[in-house]
Amino acid sequence: MKQRIVLILLLALPLMSIFAQQKYALVIGNANYTGISKLNNPTNDANDMALTLQNLGFTVDKIIDGDLEKMETAVINLKKKLGASRNSYGFFFYAGHGVQANGQNYLIPLPATNIQNETHLRDRAVSLQFVLDSLSEAGNELNMIVLDACRDNPFGWSRSGARGLSVVSQTPSGSIVMYAAASGQKADDGTGRNGLFTGYLLKNMKTTGLSVYEVFDKTMGDVKNVTGGKQDPELSLRFSGANAVYLGQRPMYIVDVPMTTPVYDINPSDVVPPPPTSSVPDGLLYQIIDGKTVSVSGYSGNATILSIPEKIQGLTVNCIEFRAFSGNDSLTNIIIPSTVKTISDMSFSTSINFKSITVDSRNLYYTSVDGVLFDKNIRTIIAYPAGKTTGTYNIPSTVTAVGNNAFFCSNLTNINIPSTVTSIGDSAFSGSQHLTSITVDTRNTFYASVDGVLFNKNMKNIIVYPAGKTIGTYNIPSSVTSIEDYAFVECNNLTSVTIPSSITTIGLGAFRFCRNLTSISIPSSVTTIGSGAFWGCVKLTSISIPSSVTTIGHAAFFNCDSLTSVTLSRNTQVGDNVFPSSAKITYR
Repeated sequence: MKQRIVLILLLALPLMSIFAQQKYALVIGNANYTGISKLNNPTNDANDMALTLQNLGFTVDKIIDGDLEKMETAVINLKKKLGASRNSYGFFFYAGHGVQANGQNYLIPLPATNIQNETHLRDRAVSLQFVLDSLSEAGNELNMIVLDACRDNPFGWSRSGARGLSVVSQTPSGSIVMYAAASGQKADDGTGRNGLFTGYLLKNMKTTGLSVYEVFDKTMGDVKNVTGGKQDPELSLRFSGANAVYLGQRPMYIVDVPMTTPVYDINPSDVVPPPPTSSVPDGLLYQIIDGKTVSVSGYSGNATILSIPEKIQGLTVNCIEFRAFSGNDSLTNIIIPSTVKTISDMSFSTSINFKSITVDSRNLYYTSVDGVLFDKNIRTIIAYPAGKTTGTYNIPSTVTAVGNNAFFCSNLTNINIPSTVTSIGDSAFSGSQHLTSITVDTRNTFYASVDGVLFNKNMKNIIVYPAGKTIGTYNIPSSVTSIEDYAFVECNNLTSVTIPSSITTIGLGAFRFCRNLTSISIPSSVTTIGSGAFWGCVKLTSISIPSSVTTIGHAAFFNCDSLTSVTLSRNTQVGDNVFPSSAKITYR
């Protein structure tokens, strides 16, 4: 009889280097509140979570009974650590009281005696959106946010009467957010050492061989089953590689060892070596998942054409990971085998010489047409190679969805969207510096275009202003009420934008890196300015923010190095690092 064990051989050091991942975590447990009810388990939850994450290779910062300053400072510090390397994972864990009010979620710091009404939450509690935005702005590969904060609302003054936290409407890309209970449900604080949800989560995190997705999915099932559906955790996932990511060390490959041989005394001659890897192209980086499949994670070679093999070490290649070939300037063509089932976001982005993606015709999940990547049925356009030089591209009439980052950094000047398209993903056209026009078929019932600018059909939302347009000034139509996230990102030819009095919202990064923007007038209709909205607008010298603006997101005017004069209401809630140190703020 034989037993199966997982071995990681020291002889495989070159291969192991591709698994090196910087991992940082922030763990917060708030229990000993004053002014509202104390909680039994968050201290134990936080201590046990911190220890488990440390054992999994995370560098952990832990806060027990944190006040507002400690919590927000710790989040900013976590962002800085994650921002130092693209190749990093972040893990944020919070156990304690949580409240939803006016559509926003808040984590309650200690002591809580100074939170007397819902208005106080804005500047006396930690906004969940602040946490999500901060981690998203770090620009790292993956962030996991776990919230065991869905207990009964502890404040008697709450008008909403809602329990705990609500699921955020849009989870940032590259994030996984786990809630201990569904919106409106109560999460059990537990009668043992840990809360019910955290107890099962810790158990699954310690189980060998589970991917990140499997850890969270199993936890959801465990909690739902033991409570008979009364507590049903929710998972919001914007990271397509969750099945290929492990919290700890993943297995390299599996070998057979006779049961009579002690695990701690294996003779190297008894170990069956892995199959030869001579068919693996030089420079191809990959990971072996559960000893069963292979996930391609990058390429460090200098070839111009790369053919990904169907098998490596006898195992099937079935996944191409997030940003796997991003930034590689040597590749012009990639050939994808029939075995690949998953291609993550931005796998081919910013590769400036990349001209063609070819998919094996036997592949059941993907196909390519003229070097452009689609799903098998040509319903979703996934990636248009950045190095293709065609000036105008007509999206096929079979397509209903434009994927996230589909045209990221493309060389196109014109893109024509057919009547069939019903959804356009995040940052679909970002970085396309030559793009001057997006044209939508007039029969499309979801989108419209005017003078090459993309709107939703009723012209309420401006979605994309092409970065390559050469006009220096632009007047946003008076029908528009919302400037969508990253709508004007990197529009370096713009010097002035007129915002009409119909606008109420300026989205995340809306004018980010509009480096020649010298004039912007914000009307009194605007109530929200998103995080990073004017980040990097280095020629802005002054800004007057009307009293109607209730919230300015983090880093909204960050790196606006010429900004010296700001007029602002004292009642406006301002995030961290909003203005440069050069700015003199005058309050009205």
